[in-house]
This record gives sequence, C-alpha cells and structure tokens, in this order.
Amino acid sequence: MALWDSFMKGMLAFSGFVWGDFMLYFLGLGALFITLRVGVVQFRHFGYAWNQTLGKFFRRQNQAQEGAQGTLSSYEALSTALANTIGSGNIVGVGLAVFWGGPGAVFWMWLMALLGMATKFTEAVMGQKYRVQDEHGIWVGGPQYYLSRGLKRFRLSWLGPFYGLMLVLTLSITEMIQCNSLAGSVHEAFGIPTLASGIAFTVLVAVIVFGGIKRIGTFAGKVVPFMAILYIAAGLVIVFTHLNQVPGLFALIFKSAFSPAAATGGFAGASVAAAMRWGCARGAFSNEAGDGAAAIAHATAAVDHPVRQGLYGIMEVFVDTILVCTTTALVVLLSGVWTDPASAKVPERLATLAFGVQWGAFGKGLVAVCLTLFAFTSMLAYVYYGEEQGNYFGGRKLAMLVRVGFIAAIFAGTFWDAEQLWPFCDVFFAFMIIPNMIGLFLLHGEYGELVREFFHTPGKYYLKDTGKAPSA
Repeated sequence: MALWDSFMKGMLAFSGFVWGDFMLYFLGLGALFITLRVGVVQFRHFGYAWNQTLGKFFRRQNQAQEGAQGTLSSYEALSTALANTIGSGNIVGVGLAVFWGGPGAVFWMWLMALLGMATKFTEAVMGQKYRVQDEHGIWVGGPQYYLSRGLKRFRLSWLGPFYGLMLVLTLSITEMIQCNSLAGSVHEAFGIPTLASGIAFTVLVAVIVFGGIKRIGTFAGKVVPFMAILYIAAGLVIVFTHLNQVPGLFALIFKSAFSPAAATGGFAGASVAAAMRWGCARGAFSNEAGDGAAAIAHATAAVDHPVRQGLYGIMEVFVDTILVCTTTALVVLLSGVWTDPASAKVPERLATLAFGVQWGAFGKGLVAVCLTLFAFTSMLAYVYYGEEQGNYFGGRKLAMLVRVGFIAAIFAGTFWDAEQLWPFCDVFFAFMIIPNMIGLFLLHGEYGELVREFFHTPGKYYLKDTGKAPSA
C-alpha cells in the first residue's frame, strides 16, 4: 500500500508539472506557430469556412464534392469528431475553470480556442493527406499515420505507434471516468441505480459501434446537433433574460483576465496566472486541439482536397468552445453561484447549480440530460478511435478485440473510483499531445503547401467557390 501511495504521489506530481506552465506554453506557442504558418486561416477565411461547412448543413447542401473519396460525408466526420470533443468538460470543466480561475479564465479559454482552431485545422488536413484504405476499403487515418509516414525522413517514425499506444491508454481510462460520472449524475438527477445505468450505457454503445463507422457517423450526425443546439438554446434563453447584465459581465471577464480577481463570498480570489492557467487548461481539455484524435474522424471524410476538411476542424473548435463552453461560462457567471459559499463544497456542480438557480429542478434535470448526451456520444467516439489504433497495429481482427475491450471498460467504469484514474489520464493525454505537436511542427512545409494550393490555384477550390481572381 505504501508503494502504491508513493507511486500515486509521483503520478500526481508529474501530472501537475506537465499540466502547469509547461503545457500552457507548449500548446499555446505551438498553436501560435501553426496559426502563422497557415496564414491565420481561421481569421482570414472564417466566413468562407462557415459557408462551406455549417452553412451547407443549414442550407441542406451536404453533398460530396465531385471526385471525392471517403467513407463518411464531411458533416458526418465533423459530427463524429464533435461527439468526442463535446463532453462533460464543456459543462463540468468550465465551471471548475471559473471557480478556480475567476471570470478572467473565460478570456484565456477563448484565446486558446482561437489559436486552437488553426491546430485542429492542420490536424484534419494532415489526417486527410496521409490516410489510407484498409483491407475492407474503409478510409483510415490520423496522427498515427502522419507521424509514422511523414516523419520517416527525420527518423522519428516511431512517434506514430507511440501515439497510438498513448491514445488507447488515454481513451480507455477517459471512457471509464465518463461512465462513472454519467452513472452518478443520472442517479442523482433521476434516482436510477448506477449499475442499471452502467449496463444500459454499455449495451447502447455496443449496439451502435458494432455497426461500424457508418452507423457511428449516422448516429452522431443526428444526435450531436440536437444536443448542442438544446444546450446552447437553453443558455441563450437565460442570457437574454438577463441582457442588461451582459455588458458588465464581459467587462468583468476582460478586466479579470489582466488583473487579479478579488475574493468574494465563496470565491477565494484568483491571480492573473491562475486565470490564465485554468482558462487555457480547460480550453485545451475541452476542444482537444493538439491531441490529434479528431483527425481520425476527419480522415474518413469524402472531400476533393485535404484543406476543405480542415475547414471543418475550425468549426469543430468554434462549436465546442466558443459556443458550448461560453454558454456554460455565461450561465455560471450570471447566476452568481460561483461566489456562493455553499458552492465551494461542490465546484464540479457549478453549471448544474447555475441552471437550477434559473429554472429550479427543471434546470438541474436539463443539465443532467445534456451531460448524459455529451458523455454518451463521447464514449462512442472513444471506442471508434481506440478501435482504429487496433486496426493500425494489427488489422481488423485486432481492432475487434480492442473494441470489445473498450466496451468492457465502459461497464468497469461504473464501479471504479474516478479520482484514482484522473492522474493517469492526464499523463497519457500529455503523451498524446507532445508527439502530435512535434509532428505538426516538423511537417509545417507540407500543410503550408496544401494551404497555398487550395487558396491560390486558378479555377479550383477556393477561387472557384468564391469566383475570385488569383492573387498576384
């Protein structure tokens, strides 16, 4: 027992170091480099990206481009990626960021998202460029492919399998944590025994994932928009009923980002460093720009050019952080629960308490429903991403074994103490990010050339879509 306690203390210490200043600068500066390398595409071409992605969805123009090859439509690939990205962190994690970092944490969360749009864009582009067809004709890709194939000339191809192993470890633990949290919230909100909900979630995930990526993509394409719109709409109703407070709230967010937030009520106060650290960390955990996993889904899309799928990567971060996470942050801040001394005992439930302040039991139930949908769709994506690592290492037979193992882990998570799992998850997650960001740095010439090709080739892609003449 003493040996185990020492080991856990070591894991906690290492996790604290990695997710302290090191990861803040590693991810932030890496995202800034990528942003500049792709010509600040997320700002210069945001309107075009919207028009070509979510705009097409709302106009019901989601047909594949002429000559495009892939397993899913671009929209289904985006929905599958969002199924993984939009999880309990969008609700629980944002509340924790506000509680520990103050209102200023929201600003740093936004900044990390704006830079992370370029990182996610690049991951999707490289996932498309280095994708392959497996023995069943299904398109597969992701960091494990662009690291192992793209970094051969740097003698770093081993980063591909290393990344794949870290992803399996990270997501198997994360889905256990998600199931544990999910079963607990359902029990608290509706009184359903955790064993019953654990069995139900395990069976439902199995039914969907055993239908393959097409069934996952179809399911995600229907459920993900519904759950995101439901949560955002509920938050907007609260915001608009307190519209007179919103200007002051935004002023507080920007002021607290650059000056210490004073202690008040149950809020102990926060330094600028704390606001920055919590905002950046929660933003990175939420939108996952830098860990590369979403590229696995984006690689399956049928598009005529890798950059076109990269535009969906920009929208993925926009929906996850700018829309969903901001909804949580505004509702929490407007409600005042972050300064309530009673909330200090349960900071992980700030969002639930905030909606409860506005709508009572209905508000708490709504958050429980959204948490259930967010966590459930995340578990679907976890199983698929883990399965694809099995396919990468040993083909479809190994992929099937990994799939069964991941489904079993969901059920095991019903009983496992989540607090013991978090340090392992944090460390393995960091070991996904580090090789992926190294690869994106070394391969900058390749995605830089693809961006130039897409936006400047006469008569094709961007210039054809917009009718603009080639620039001099």
